[in-house]
Amino acid sequence: MLFFIISIIIVIADQAMKYFVTIKLALGGQLPLIPGIIHLTYVRNTGAAHSILTEYTWLLTIISALASVIIIILIIKMKIGTFGRVTLACVLGGAVGNLIDRAALGYVVDMFEVEFMNYAVFNVADMFISVCGVLFCIYYIVYSAKKDKTAKKKSVPLEEIFKPDDGELTDTHVLTEYELNRLLSEDGIEHDIGGEEGYLPFTDDDYGLTSDSAGPEENDAHNDD
Repeated sequence: MLFFIISIIIVIADQAMKYFVTIKLALGGQLPLIPGIIHLTYVRNTGAAHSILTEYTWLLTIISALASVIIIILIIKMKIGTFGRVTLACVLGGAVGNLIDRAALGYVVDMFEVEFMNYAVFNVADMFISVCGVLFCIYYIVYSAKKDKTAKKKSVPLEEIFKPDDGELTDTHVLTEYELNRLLSEDGIEHDIGGEEGYLPFTDDDYGLTSDSAGPEENDAHNDD
């Protein structure tokens, strides 16, 4: 729920800024903001970023709606850290902000124009979509790489976990669930316990044991026969 509150705050900020520009400036009018760096310019953009697809506002509206739904699903279902969800929530806020404009007005209100370079006029929603979209991509790449590395580190054969230091196997072929969990936790390894009734069975074949490996009592029994 916290993530959607972030999205709502961004939508409110975006719509408030757009409303301020529309009541303070005439279409094409300008207002100094930070001299030499940025000023406000009232622009109506019927397209996407850099005024592309200006004749397909209806298509952009559908795309924005679908993107918003997908992002909501990702925030709820995707197994990713808090930072990842926050960045997605920011992108969602920006997408909904521009979606409201396209659905209600047929165009998007832009207002920020930088003075030191030739760049497209943009709005609050555009800033969150661009910046947080890039941050999410970087975070997801790093997060996925770290997750894969951790998974490989934890993927250790059970034979390596329970094999004695001297390289010889013990006579114990069955571990209780409690013993297995304790040994696994000591090595920081996650493993699903198989078998019935909480026991993990080990057979002689798993370790290459033959009849020559039988204990003294079994050998005596064979000799008596």
